[in-house]
Amino acid sequence: FSVEFNGRPDALEARGSISGFDLAQLPIPGLPPIHGNAAGTVTLHQTSDSRGASVDLAVTGLIIDYPSLSAPVAPRKVQVVADVREDPTSLRIHLRPLQLDDLKLRGTIRAGRGEDQDNRVLANLSLDPFRLGLSDGRLQLLRLVGLRYPVWARADERSEAGRIEGFEFRLDVPRDLLTNTLAFGRKTRPHELQIDATIEEGVYRPRPESPPLEKIHSLVRVRGNRLEVYDLNMTREGRPLPEIDLTVDGLHRLARL
Repeated sequence: FSVEFNGRPDALEARGSISGFDLAQLPIPGLPPIHGNAAGTVTLHQTSDSRGASVDLAVTGLIIDYPSLSAPVAPRKVQVVADVREDPTSLRIHLRPLQLDDLKLRGTIRAGRGEDQDNRVLANLSLDPFRLGLSDGRLQLLRLVGLRYPVWARADERSEAGRIEGFEFRLDVPRDLLTNTLAFGRKTRPHELQIDATIEEGVYRPRPESPPLEKIHSLVRVRGNRLEVYDLNMTREGRPLPEIDLTVDGLHRLARL
């Protein structure tokens, strides 16, 4: 570990580099069992009314063992480029990006610390385009969600190819409802959870013995507890199937099938 300090009467900044930092030593209450080593640069800064950090870290051997998941989260490639700022009213995180294998997450998260409207978690995040289907065990969205919910694990296993583009995720919920919302444990309101994405060139095999559905294209939208699938086009054995529009009102139940 090396460090360089810069200071002035109203602010302090420390820049340094780390190598081989054991993530199990992170002093964060409630953190699940975590293993891995981080290396890279860290900049800490503090003023009279705020403090924060900017990090650019590569993590090797990352294993996060959430008790509720069917297997540990263990991506092979992890890169964290982020800014964190904390003041008396909120905690703000800017991901630039966070990469876990095929997942590259960008955007901002704000956790308020006040009352009423200020005591909320706001997120505006996006994922870089990524491929579906078998990828030598690399982490991607369906594979990650499938560690918690069997319905998404089955969707991942049956997806042979394709890509997801334009993935946007927006969240606006009270802090005390955050965990339950992300776990699909409640009926969320339309303004609380919003997801938009496009599926391109998908290949999906419903059963091992059946011919695959190919050239799948669709617009996917989530508004609260409602899943909407628009302009779903596909072919089977070279023949186009009728276009489908689908709405599922009850995402909290679908996620737990």
